[in-house]
Amino acid sequence: MNQGIYLYGIAKGAVAHELLAAANPALYAIPALGYSAIVSNRVALGVGELDRESLARLLLEHQKSLEALMKCGVQLIPVKLGTFVSSRADAAGIIENGFNLISTLFSETEAACEMEVVVKWSSFPTLLQEVAAGEEVQALRREIDARPQPTREDAISIGRLMKAKIDERNAAVGAELLERLAADASRAKRHEVMDDEMVLNAAFLVLNSQLDAFVASVEELDRQYGDALNFRIVGPLPCYSFSSLEVREITAEAVAEARRLLELDVAAGQEEIRKAFRAKAMATHPDHLEQAGNADGAEFAAFRVAYATLVEYCDALDNTAAEPNNGLPARFFSVKTLN
Repeated sequence: MNQGIYLYGIAKGAVAHELLAAANPALYAIPALGYSAIVSNRVALGVGELDRESLARLLLEHQKSLEALMKCGVQLIPVKLGTFVSSRADAAGIIENGFNLISTLFSETEAACEMEVVVKWSSFPTLLQEVAAGEEVQALRREIDARPQPTREDAISIGRLMKAKIDERNAAVGAELLERLAADASRAKRHEVMDDEMVLNAAFLVLNSQLDAFVASVEELDRQYGDALNFRIVGPLPCYSFSSLEVREITAEAVAEARRLLELDVAAGQEEIRKAFRAKAMATHPDHLEQAGNADGAEFAAFRVAYATLVEYCDALDNTAAEPNNGLPARFFSVKTLN
């Protein structure tokens, strides 16, 4: 199996070997332009090739390594789980190609951390009883009970109404909690809840100077809701939800092919790319071709991929500290936020 260089994150400045060893003995740093790529050597397997247990182990090791470095005072931007490059030069190239974005993210998250808050109903059966006792549900029950022979669909309709009322309650309480906690944070991001018992699953970007106030707000809400809600707070963490980086290599061949398909030269900017794609799309869209008896759509799909490639490439050029020769060096990386 091929060995690769696995990326954990980008650190600001140099990182002492002792700190790396304390966090994870396999870690080492690749410096470039005042930043350091935090990496290790491992078999280059994508997350899609791993079974659930191996993926869970990788995630745990990835996060533990970053969090251990953060506790030592290392400022970090996480990189998406499962990101590999093939050489030290590529790792340095990611910093170079993403330099402007990386600098902005460090500025936005400096002296800050992520705090995650999960809130669940302490007793979901109690919530179900409260919803079932509500006027709308009771009115529907009386209506159904008055029928000569209630059907299975009647029972389903009660379940649907119960679900709608639980969703309404969760949305209202979750919105209130989010608003209250966001007041002590620079940014807030609501994540998907896992089930009906979960009221809120959110991440907050909190200045270090505001950490005590943020925790105090969580504790105050916990007291306010008494035994009804269970609050769980996790952090301080690296800013996973606000600054994680996604890296993708853009090849010279892909850019050249995209330009050829859209009939563009190397100097074409975003507006010219959009105009060229619109012209091609109008002539090859499956809805248009269907009228002529040819709705294959393959040509339209190729133009769409070409458009996406060139837009991503132009966006990537805005972030790089390099001066690409004739628009594209031999190896180039698109670096953008995952969030």
